Amino acid sequence: MTKHRSLDLSRIIIYAALIVTAARYSGAFLASDLGEVTGALSDIITAFMVISGFGMGVLDVIGLGYIADAWKTALPRIGKRASARFMILTGFLLSLMVSGVGILAPFTVSRVHKASIGVTLPGSELYLWAVLVNIAPYLIVSGLMVATSNILTVPSIDEATPQPARMDARIASKPGIVCVHCGETYRSKAAHIRWAHPDLIVKSNGKVKVAS
Repeated sequence: MTKHRSLDLSRIIIYAALIVTAARYSGAFLASDLGEVTGALSDIITAFMVISGFGMGVLDVIGLGYIADAWKTALPRIGKRASARFMILTGFLLSLMVSGVGILAPFTVSRVHKASIGVTLPGSELYLWAVLVNIAPYLIVSGLMVATSNILTVPSIDEATPQPARMDARIASKPGIVCVHCGETYRSKAAHIRWAHPDLIVKSNGKVKVAS
C-alpha cells in the first residue's frame, strides 16, 4: 500500500491467508495418512474448512485490492519505461483476476442449476478448478509481499540526482575554504562556483575560468 495509509493490514492478510490454508493441509495430510477421515474428526475438519473457505473469500478480495493499489502507484509515467515492480505486480494482478473468474464462474453456474460443483464440472475441469482454488492463497501472499516490499522500488531521476540547491547545501555544510563572494564554506571550489556563482564563470581561449 501507499505510505500515506495510516492502517496497513497487508501483514495481517498474509498471515491470515496462510492460517486459513492450514485447514486444507490438515485435511489432506490426515486423509493421506488415515485413508479416510470419518466420525468426529471429519466433523472437526469440516468445521475448520467452512471457516477457511469463508475467510479466504474475504482475504482474496481485500488482498486483491491491496495489490491493485500498489500496482496503481507503480504505474509508469507517459514516455517512461515500466519498472520491474510494475511488471511483476501486473503479473500477479492478472493471475488473480483470471483465477478469480475461473473459481467464481463454475460456482455461479452450480448455484443457478442448484447443483454441486462436482456435478457441474466434469472430471478434468474439476481438477483444474481445484487447482485454482488452492493456488489463490499463494498468489495473494506472493503479490502482497511484492506490493509491500521496497526492494524493487527505485527512486525517480529527480530524487536520485542531486539538485543545485542540495549540492550547494552539502558542500557548504562541510568544513573547508570560505568563499570570498558569499562567505559560505566549500570543499570544492569548482563545484561551489558552478552551483552558487555561475555568473562568475567565463570562457577565455576555450578554457573555463572564474572571474576575479
